[in-house]
Amino acid sequence: MSIYRHIYEIHYGPIPRDEKDRTYDIHHIDGNHENNNPNNLTALSIQEHYNIHLAQYDFSACLKMSDRMKISVEEKSRLARQAALARVENGTHNFLDKEAAESSRIRGLQRAKEGTCPFLNGDNVRERVRNGTHHLLGGVIQSINSRKRVEEGTHNFLGGEIGRMNNNKRIEDGTHNFLGGDMQRTNAHQRVVDGVHPFLTPASYTCPNCGKIGKGGAMFRFHFDKCRTLLK
Repeated sequence: MSIYRHIYEIHYGPIPRDEKDRTYDIHHIDGNHENNNPNNLTALSIQEHYNIHLAQYDFSACLKMSDRMKISVEEKSRLARQAALARVENGTHNFLDKEAAESSRIRGLQRAKEGTCPFLNGDNVRERVRNGTHHLLGGVIQSINSRKRVEEGTHNFLGGEIGRMNNNKRIEDGTHNFLGGDMQRTNAHQRVVDGVHPFLTPASYTCPNCGKIGKGGAMFRFHFDKCRTLLK
């Protein structure tokens, strides 16, 4: 048992359980996991705990809790992506370390072969992993596919005028893979109209709330009207 759970039980009694007989989580009210003062601890259902961290944009914590919840693979994938973007922004992502990145890649491939990777959400994906055509596996097939897409000018990593034109077209016709749902599509379209979409310009942006300077979609996901300083 974690020390903070033990401290909670000493002061407040047994930790409650929900209707599915799952034990409640113990939440640190001030967000400091080192502060195990009884007044800083509260018992929450998994859903309540998840909702709090989601509102705080703590996607890593949400991703951990999602293993004990009934959440779709698509939602887990979204949480993983948001958590990775946040770690890249604050400089803690393991891909920023080459050795850690290679170790993570090997673990990911092993989980893919075992069928336990959260991104394996269907027979089609598993089949692509088995026959070596999945884009995350790399290798000769991936190299050929990437080279073909570069020659055709359709590769999403193509910057410059060609890449910008392709992205513009996909955004305008609503087929871009980053356009998810009506709300996101509307926001993306408005940013295109305003000329501030990260795919249209390499300009840097400054958050008026915390002063952070950066490029790309992460600035719009974690700053401006979503800046954490507004949540304090």
